Amino acid sequence: MLKAFKYRIYPTDNQKVALAQHFGCSRFIYNWAVNKKKTLWETEKKSLSSFDLGKMLRNELTLEHEWLKDTTAHTLNVTLNNVDSAYNNFFRNVKQGKPAGYPNYKKKCNKQTCTFPDCFNLNVEKSTVRLGKCGNIVVILSRLPKGKIKSMTVSKTQAGYYFVSILCDTLEPIPPKTKVEDSNKTIGIDLGIKEFAVTSNGECFGNPKFLEKTHLRLAHAQKVLCRRQKGSHRREKQRLKVAKIHQKITFQRNHWLHNLSTYLLDNYDTICIEDLNVSGMVKNHKLARSIQSVSWSEFVRQLGYKSEWQGKNLIKIGRFVASSQLCNRCGYKNVEVKDLRVREWICPSCSILHDRDFNASINIRNIGISPPMWGVVDVEGRGYEPVEASILKTNNF
Repeated sequence: MLKAFKYRIYPTDNQKVALAQHFGCSRFIYNWAVNKKKTLWETEKKSLSSFDLGKMLRNELTLEHEWLKDTTAHTLNVTLNNVDSAYNNFFRNVKQGKPAGYPNYKKKCNKQTCTFPDCFNLNVEKSTVRLGKCGNIVVILSRLPKGKIKSMTVSKTQAGYYFVSILCDTLEPIPPKTKVEDSNKTIGIDLGIKEFAVTSNGECFGNPKFLEKTHLRLAHAQKVLCRRQKGSHRREKQRLKVAKIHQKITFQRNHWLHNLSTYLLDNYDTICIEDLNVSGMVKNHKLARSIQSVSWSEFVRQLGYKSEWQGKNLIKIGRFVASSQLCNRCGYKNVEVKDLRVREWICPSCSILHDRDFNASINIRNIGISPPMWGVVDVEGRGYEPVEASILKTNNF
């Protein structure tokens, strides 16, 4: 089983220059390979493999650009493999009818990365990591990596922070999935904006709103940035201030999401959740910033790979199931609940008071463990009793 361990590193000024060379060469090779494949396909309808690109790199490109030899050769070969993987993923998604993005050129202003498949060493006693031609770099080992190290990937964020991601083979088999059962170890989760998550057993996790709490300071920093002259040293200093505010928000949000996802998987064996169309929901400009701030996609991603590690089940139900409109007791569909301002409603059929999010989480759970036909909720004979919103308890992380 492969696991990655991410740590922050603190390179010296000379090491920053060496890493910048590796970032630049990797970005150059990636863009060159994408351009070669794109041009050859448009002109001759032929494709180039990573082997063909590697031959051209050794025989032509390194002779034309001598500065490519300042970096580790294996790092450039990994970049060519990444181009191949990007095209394979694109064509596979197109074939399966999934949203697919054609491989784009990399920009210097974005996050910069490079991978070292070899020529690395981790010294735990001295807390240093050696990367290719960059020498020994100080690393903060918050926890020790487990298993055999396969590769190391260095990244630099827009805020100027450096990180190393160590990919390890733990030499452990992937645990088998637990059986999906109708028990207290199975829950449904309804994601929202006002409350981040409401579970079918009555737990409510509030939205921490890290972006909203820092919005005024971020807006002031961006306003000052707009007034700085482009290309000046003061503008670059102000740009770093804005980037560091964004970086802090990202750190806070990821830390909270990791705590929440770990808590849920430690306490439950099966988690049912909706397959949300986030890219379509952000087109609503009134809710776009709030939706992007809660990071539903990142939360579901964390649940996905952590459930694989622990042998737990993550079940996604269809995005077109009207989970909020259905009564979890009798299955009556109330179309008026489409209005997001309706937080509580009484079922006209069985006269039960429902909390919107809590009722949706119960429906998600019921559909996940026993998928019925679209819009039909069969809860008879399973021991589910409708519970009013007063039992909801809020957990804060």
